Order: sequence, then C-alpha cells, then structure tokens
Amino acid sequence: MMHKDFQYKFAFCFVLISIFILSSCKESNSPLQSPKTEASIKSAVPLVKENVRPEVELSLMKLIDALKAKDLTLYARNIPENFQFRRAGMNLDRKEYLEWLEEEWRPIVKTNFYELSFGKFEIKGDEAHTKISTRWERQVKNKTGQIETHFSTYEEEAIWKMYNENSWQPQFLNSNERSFLVDGIQKK
Repeated sequence: MMHKDFQYKFAFCFVLISIFILSSCKESNSPLQSPKTEASIKSAVPLVKENVRPEVELSLMKLIDALKAKDLTLYARNIPENFQFRRAGMNLDRKEYLEWLEEEWRPIVKTNFYELSFGKFEIKGDEAHTKISTRWERQVKNKTGQIETHFSTYEEEAIWKMYNENSWQPQFLNSNERSFLVDGIQKK
C-alpha cells in the first residue's frame, strides 16, 4: 500500500511539473524558448566605459590598419551606412566620404606613423562619445612626382554605436585639422 501511495504522489508531481512547463511554453508562444543573444543581453544592461572603450579602440585599430594599407574596402567595412563626416565646411555622407578618402589616399606612398590619444571617452545612452587627438606622418607623391613628407595633427570628435556583436563603428566624425606641414614647412 505504501508503494502505491508513492506512485500516486510521484505521478501527481509529474503532472504538476508538466502543466507548469506547458504553461511556460504557452506564454512565450513557442514550444522552445530561444536563448537570449549576447546583443539582446547587452541592450538590456547599461553600457560601462571600462567595457566599451577597448571595443572602440579595437575598431579604431582596424580603421588605422586599413588606412596604413590604403585598403579602402577594409576601411569601408567598418563604416556604417548612416555615417556622417564633417571637416572644414564639408558635410559628407558615407558614400561621399569614401570617395573623398580615395582621392586623399591616392598620392600617399606610405604612412610613417599614425598616433592617437583619447582626450575624452564618455558613455551617453547606447553611444560612446570620444575626443581624439591624432598625429599622422606620411610620404606623399606631389603633382611633379617628387616624394614629400606630410605631417598633420587633428582633433576629432566621434559618436560610436554598436552595430554588430562587439563591433563599434563611428556614426559621426567631426575632424578638425590643427596643423599641416610639408617637408617641415608649416602650411596650416
């Protein structure tokens, strides 16, 4: 008799658990609940500067590597469709910006160095706001075919957004050229 009581209690518990599982599945309108993706988890969790900054730095390194290699295709992969660029009265969308870069990069023979430092890094909602100072020295073929050394300094403000899992891309870039030297002679 005691053995039968145990069977009934076990069967009753099994039925209760089954009903609980089935009712949970009905709430999600799916027999199997889909696991949360990393992106959906991140969107629910506030962004933390210490976690975002290395990801933005990695994206910057990809852009700099593409610049040094003069690989516009690689560079373009890291620029979103809604990108906006401003410099010295220019206001360019992504397509115009990439066309402009192609013209700017054409006479470059090689980049000697490209350095940057963050002046500001802030999280505002789902965006990272940066202020970056850069120094870029490159060998450039002038109109007569001679090689010149061009050295520029920039102060750039950018707004970054996450477009894919752990892929931060610049949505907006305001670039101000602070100085420009050709073979050591100040041009700006």
